[in-house]
Amino acid sequence: MFRKLVSSIVVFALATIGLTQAGPAQAWPDYSSDVNVSEALENRWDPFPIGKSVNSEMVYVYNGYKDSDQSRFLKTFTVSSTGTIHGPFLIESNTNNKNYWIADEASSWIDSNGVINLIYGASIRGESSSQSTLNHITSRDGQVWSTPTVLETTSEPAGSACLENQMMSSCGVGQYSVATNSLGAVGLAYVIVAPDKTNKVHYRTKPFGKSWSAGTVLNTSDKNLFGLIIKPTTKGWLAAWTSIGQDNLRSLMSSFSTGDKGSSFTAPQLRATGSCLYSERIHQTALNKFAVIYVSGGCTEGDPTKLSNQVFDASTSRFASAQVLYTFEGGNGRVHQTKFVGGQSAIGFSDYALRNQNYEETAKYILFRNGVGSLQNVNVDSSQGEFGNQNVVGMHLDVLGHLSVVWQSSRGLAPSLTVSSFFRGNRSDTDVTFPGMSFSTSGNQASFSPDGDVYLLNSMYGSTTIKTRVRIRSDAPDLMSDVKILGTAKANATISAKLPLVTPNLIGQRWNFSYQWYSCQYRVTEVLSIATENCSAISGATAATYKLKSSHKGKFLQVKLSVKSDNATQVQFSASTLAVK
Repeated sequence: MFRKLVSSIVVFALATIGLTQAGPAQAWPDYSSDVNVSEALENRWDPFPIGKSVNSEMVYVYNGYKDSDQSRFLKTFTVSSTGTIHGPFLIESNTNNKNYWIADEASSWIDSNGVINLIYGASIRGESSSQSTLNHITSRDGQVWSTPTVLETTSEPAGSACLENQMMSSCGVGQYSVATNSLGAVGLAYVIVAPDKTNKVHYRTKPFGKSWSAGTVLNTSDKNLFGLIIKPTTKGWLAAWTSIGQDNLRSLMSSFSTGDKGSSFTAPQLRATGSCLYSERIHQTALNKFAVIYVSGGCTEGDPTKLSNQVFDASTSRFASAQVLYTFEGGNGRVHQTKFVGGQSAIGFSDYALRNQNYEETAKYILFRNGVGSLQNVNVDSSQGEFGNQNVVGMHLDVLGHLSVVWQSSRGLAPSLTVSSFFRGNRSDTDVTFPGMSFSTSGNQASFSPDGDVYLLNSMYGSTTIKTRVRIRSDAPDLMSDVKILGTAKANATISAKLPLVTPNLIGQRWNFSYQWYSCQYRVTEVLSIATENCSAISGATAATYKLKSSHKGKFLQVKLSVKSDNATQVQFSASTLAVK
């Protein structure tokens, strides 16, 4: 409601300075799709959302195995705004025991041109040799993919220690993390394990529109490295990871840069130690502040599990002391996060404990406003219960301050997913529950469009079945003036469509414009929302400009403008030109 109110205020303000609206505002109503199911004759593992394509479809990537031909593969599928599942679409496959892996949401980005980019790993490990690669591919629609570009490759011959049982699963390219900054530059961090068990953290960057840089080694260690994360700061990049030694003591490490070059990274610094410790997120909490969030404790009786952070100030290049964000009563669930938007950001997690021989779990979130966090329960009434499993599976924050939290509940005989909404920390909408989306062993995936539409995915680990539902919350674009034709109507001249004023993009929505030129027998004197009977579409004339032909003499030219959001389209047919001379 607040979003629609702001839109109305903007329309009124624009009208007072001389702008008129072509027609009444056409708010696109909220709606939810039914459960959609995709069945396949293949085992599908770990589907992860990549983002919205230029076709306004959510793209998911997954790896899998097919029993009939013993093949392994990496594929994608897409989900429309009505929940329709398209695909699968092949990225790569083999019958040589080559495995593929992806780093969930830290594996992809969409650039300013709408191109989807994906980083993935591939490896063949056998008794005679071991090879691994880190690869980069692109797509416009999430369906047709480019030929992979190999960014890193390792190869170990027979006799290498990498072929021994204890090393076979870890040698070569391992964990990785990718992120982009406000200028469109990409930062990629990844680990390579050598035959002598040496772990090295590598860094590469890719400025927008340019090639990848050569790799730079940020850290060399005789300890096992995991939980690698990279995040852009206002000046450069911040990386964090966890290492574990033979004594099982774990260390949280960090390194930051003052620019994009690998040479500008600092030497790794120790942030925390403990027998049970692992990095979770690098989360932006204020304009220049970035919190390295980690979990520690819980290994021994009486040692509680704690969610802590150490804040890096990019303006001073200094870390603050460690602070405990939350102490768990029982165990902890995965930490989810939003982007930093309009001075705010949020993380979500779950706390589950055994009380009176019953498991009770609470879904929670921390809302940060200019670096200060406030702890809240996602749902006071429903987030706890007997033998319940209530935990956060996705979060989103839009520029107006609306926070959406998707959480799952398996209490009783009716497992479900629920979307709860908050405005600046206060509940703002009625919860929306999706009974058809049940708890699964591999978890539910929730992903969002820029304006808060939520795409829900449910798939059992290794299952052949995928279920989806979509919750649409966005509005249609409002056209607040008329599309016009500029130029002189004469043969061989070029005319062009002048766009109308469209509702300001307050919620991060992307408007897509398309055109179709028409030749009319009679003059059209007003802007219409439907086609005129005496006008016919000109084949292939779908650009914003059109060069008139001599065959158009005596005709009247008109343009159809379509303005599309994620889930709705507004159409205007312009008034026509004068008769073409």
